[in-house]
Amino acid sequence: MAYVKFYRGNEANLPAAGAQGLEEGAFYLTTDTWRLYNVIDDNGTLTPHPLGEKINIVQNPSQLTDAVDHIGEFAYIANGNIFAVSIPDGSTASGAKWKQINAQAQSTELGDPTFTASAANDVATVTWAATTANNHDKTDAFTISAGTGIDVTASGKNVTITKEATPITLTSATDNSKVVGVLNVDGESVQIKGGNNITLTADTTNGVLTINGQPGGIKSVATDALSAGFQVGVTGNDNVEKSDTIDPVVTLGSNASTSYHFVNGTMNLPVYTKDEIDNSLTGLNAMVYKGTIGSAAAGATTTSLPTASATTGP
Repeated sequence: MAYVKFYRGNEANLPAAGAQGLEEGAFYLTTDTWRLYNVIDDNGTLTPHPLGEKINIVQNPSQLTDAVDHIGEFAYIANGNIFAVSIPDGSTASGAKWKQINAQAQSTELGDPTFTASAANDVATVTWAATTANNHDKTDAFTISAGTGIDVTASGKNVTITKEATPITLTSATDNSKVVGVLNVDGESVQIKGGNNITLTADTTNGVLTINGQPGGIKSVATDALSAGFQVGVTGNDNVEKSDTIDPVVTLGSNASTSYHFVNGTMNLPVYTKDEIDNSLTGLNAMVYKGTIGSAAAGATTTSLPTASATTGP
């Protein structure tokens, strides 16, 4: 982008050709004679050359009169540093228009920028400001919005973003007669339950949740006689009881055709004990076998039975 430099002053102060400080391409506007000079290289010598016989100077663009009455004349608009010339233009109703000559209305050379920050309602605003060479202020700003659980503060040109402290509360409930710890965070809750061998104690005043574990294993075994068999109950260390029934059967006979059950803890079998059998055999008093007695009919000699030294029993 090209830049056009203008100087203003009395014509008597216009630098002569070749004078030190002349800048090629610069314009000199004489405020007493209203002439415009442009510095060009004239065979190696920088020389101010007049460009027009009249300069129209106004404060605002609205003060310019119809361009058709000023064809070939220049206009300088102070408010905005605009330099224009009236030229023919068949596209306009009057047949002429004012055309800006310098590439821009005001200087964009900025001074050192400044930053300021402020915060309100969880929104921080950062404002940037700078001043141009002809005292035109430039400002802009952007904002930083805080989300849930975020704090935004500002001091000077600094913005601080911090996370808010999130409170955690402890309450308790019951589930199947067991204590349940409930942790509440940001409106959400989490339940902590104990298992079969775990018990919980919730101190909601001090926010303490105590977890106690019980060892596994068998605490006790109980057996009860039934009219048919037995009931066996096992209680674990978690005080949970499990039970079942058993019914033992004893069969007798070569074909196991007869069966017997425990009734109220007792089974009666129709058999003798060894002692009962021994006692029965002793009570029979059987004689000792001494052989056969001959028969006269068979030609044998009949002998009289002895009456002395005879023994009885087994």
